[in-house]
Amino acid sequence: MAFCMYCGKEVEEGKICTCQENTPVNTAETGMPVNGNMMNGAGMPANGNMMNGTGMPVNGNMMNGTGMPANGNMMNGTGMPANGNMLNGAGMPVNGNMMNGTGMPVNGNMMNGMGNGMNMQGVYNNAQFNEMQQKSKMYIAELWGAWVSLIKAPVTAGVQFINSASKNIAFGLIILQAILTGIFGIQLCNEFNDAIGYDDYKINLVMAFLLSVVGSLLVSAVVFGLIFIVVRILKGNATWENNLCIASLKAVISVPFQLIGIILCLAGSEWSVYFFAFGSFAGLLVMMAAVSAMDNIKKDYCAYLFFIFSLVCLFAWGIICNVGMPMYLPSELREGFEGVKEFMNYFS
Repeated sequence: MAFCMYCGKEVEEGKICTCQENTPVNTAETGMPVNGNMMNGAGMPANGNMMNGTGMPVNGNMMNGTGMPANGNMMNGTGMPANGNMLNGAGMPVNGNMMNGTGMPVNGNMMNGMGNGMNMQGVYNNAQFNEMQQKSKMYIAELWGAWVSLIKAPVTAGVQFINSASKNIAFGLIILQAILTGIFGIQLCNEFNDAIGYDDYKINLVMAFLLSVVGSLLVSAVVFGLIFIVVRILKGNATWENNLCIASLKAVISVPFQLIGIILCLAGSEWSVYFFAFGSFAGLLVMMAAVSAMDNIKKDYCAYLFFIFSLVCLFAWGIICNVGMPMYLPSELREGFEGVKEFMNYFS
């Protein structure tokens, strides 16, 4: 007979004591972790780590002594942080970044270490604003340079400007002329309001500005249409951009006279209206001179066509003033103005 070396129980020869069948092979007594788990005295994995057969933490989670993920990181099966969040020891996202499942910041917010969010949309809008501001400065500088060169050499620089087809500069000159016209309209209407003295009959200055701007733009549109016809008759090769540049040449010379007229109006001089009107006439002359200097233009026809062109412009300006002037007046004065016109027509 033989005895068990572990429990002292008598066993038959060649047999194994049953006490060994009920005892785990891998225990703390053998010094080997069960399935790679380092167990504590309570029978729980040491430090709360539940290890898989490879000796690596289950799902890649390295647990601390409280049974919580080490550093607060809940790992997915790939060993990467769940939802892409890398957490610090306080359980807060590292650098304050709350990541979504793609590993990108939630709502596009890239947070700094203090958790202060900087909205990416706001950064994008600021970049757009800065870019627009820079482009505006460049455009104003380009507009100013073109205006100065055209003032110095109206014909030579005018032909180069027409050939360049710089429609953006052309639009800028026409709009500048319209704005100055609006300012001058406000000044004249303000003088009218001071003279009339009755609040009920005063002209709305905002309406006066808008009407003056629209009237100036209408005149420029008429000039553009006439230029298109004249250039076609003169057999000139020009696109609509070239024709627009031609029409804007009127504004190049008109603007200085408009500025002088505005200053004189502020000073209370009656010459302000004359300077303002002369600026438009001088602008037509410069525009015609530049057209006659263009290539492939039948110059023998220029004088006749320009004479007709001037008459048509004056006629169009008269129609616009005749229709637009009553619109400046309040409704009470407008009715009286219409009555005076009918009375004068009766005698004429």
